[in-house]
Amino acid sequence: MPLTMPAAATAVGEALLIGLLIGAQREVSQGEGHPGVRDFVLVALVGAVCGLLETPWLTAATLISLTALLCVFYLRGRERSGVTTEIAGVTAFCLGYLTTTPLSRMAVGVAIVVVALL
Repeated sequence: MPLTMPAAATAVGEALLIGLLIGAQREVSQGEGHPGVRDFVLVALVGAVCGLLETPWLTAATLISLTALLCVFYLRGRERSGVTTEIAGVTAFCLGYLTTTPLSRMAVGVAIVVVALL
């Protein structure tokens, strides 16, 4: 069911907040040369837009493309010790998407838990 304009704006705002939280944590802990606030905000917003459009094939294609892009980023990285940032990117997309569903309040809570775990 399509969201009303205020609900859609709230979903986009929540996605922005989620991307900001995760991105700030990654930027502080990883430093330069790694995805940071801008990247994670964009990823979460793309997730929210996919949710607002309610087009399953577009969401699936976007998630697959994002995952492939993050895999390339990981493989090109030097002296990397894990895939935490890449997993956080996919998580930001999924949480951005979740903001457009009836479980939207859960998305912000899960984002806080993710930041605590990172």
